[in-house]
Amino acid sequence: MGVSALLAVSVASAYMSYESGEQAKKSSKENVMAQKEGLAAQQRQSDIEAQRARIAQIRESRIRQAQVLASTGGVSGSSGTEGAIASIGSQVSNNIGNIGVNQSIAAEVSSANQRAADASGKMAEASAIGQQWQAIGNVSSTIFSAAGGFKTIFGNKIKPAK
Repeated sequence: MGVSALLAVSVASAYMSYESGEQAKKSSKENVMAQKEGLAAQQRQSDIEAQRARIAQIRESRIRQAQVLASTGGVSGSSGTEGAIASIGSQVSNNIGNIGVNQSIAAEVSSANQRAADASGKMAEASAIGQQWQAIGNVSSTIFSAAGGFKTIFGNKIKPAK
């Protein structure tokens, strides 16, 4: 195969490697965007579940308070009845607080996952850029060798290794 043909194949190979790297960068960005959308959807779902849990806690406390009042014949004002109702209110407040804590932790996990997705995308992009530069280096090396290599720079002063 002649030098011109080798150069043409080398240039074509480098071009395809470069285009492949561009496609890899594009795919990486699309992947990161899809991960962001998925994490945002998970966060919305978590928010909805937390709100439903809060509503369920409030409903349950009202039912329990009504049961306490019904057990006393609807008479309120006694210390036992007031204490039971206050205890139910305290338990509900505590449960709703725990729901908020869990929701906050879920948001932290989602944020950490987002940072991981971003880092993964940057890593893939850097790898694609590295592959592009490697292709350019390969073409340069092929052209340099086809042009005579170091012999053209230093003449015949370089002796092959024995």
